[in-house]
Amino acid sequence: MSRRFVSSTYLAARTGFSPRWFTREASAGKIPGACQPNGERGEWRFDEERFWRYWRERERGGAAWHPSTGAAGNGGDVSNVKAVNSGSPLKQRLKQLRSKGFANGSTASTR
Repeated sequence: MSRRFVSSTYLAARTGFSPRWFTREASAGKIPGACQPNGERGEWRFDEERFWRYWRERERGGAAWHPSTGAAGNGGDVSNVKAVNSGSPLKQRLKQLRSKGFANGSTASTR
């Protein structure tokens, strides 16, 4: 029986992870049976049998995967920069000035 090698797109469709996730994990040496048969810039291929063995083992005792949207609450690699309100620029500037102590009618420069 010959080995079957599959693409990151094939695995992504069956696991719910992105092809890019598989590429990153493979390049970091975290997925057994991953290789680049066409050289350093070639597409990653995965030994399907070894991959599924690794996947089952990972699910049994491995750490839970957290999608990037939930990573912030779980100490993941998410920026701690607060998002700016998407309201009008005038409202944003007025709110910023009020928070700095400029009241209505203030003669302070707004530059």
